[in-house]
Amino acid sequence: RNFDEEHRAFLEIASRKECFVKMVLSRTLNLAEFDAQVNIIAEVSRETPLILQPISAEREGHEDPALMDFLSSLQQRALGKLREVRIVPRLHKILQIP
Repeated sequence: RNFDEEHRAFLEIASRKECFVKMVLSRTLNLAEFDAQVNIIAEVSRETPLILQPISAEREGHEDPALMDFLSSLQQRALGKLREVRIVPRLHKILQIP
C-alpha cells in the first residue's frame, strides 16, 4: 500500500517544528519513488533538510564508491526541489555503536 498521504500529513505537522527527513538508500532504489518522496517534502516545505544515508549489502555504504556516486547524483536531483540535501554516513556503524 502507498503511504504518501500519511507521509505528507506527518510532514505538515512536523514542519511546524525544526525537523529533517532521513532516507537510508541502496543502489536498488526506485527512482520514481525517490522523486515522489522528494516532491512531497518540497510541497510541504522546501526548507526541510533531507539527509541521504548510504547502505550496502557488501560493505558499509560510505565504503562503496558506486553507491556514493549514486547518492551524489540523487543529491543533485533533489537539490532541484529542496534547499538542503546532505549525504551522511551511518556514523553509529563507523564508531561501532550497536
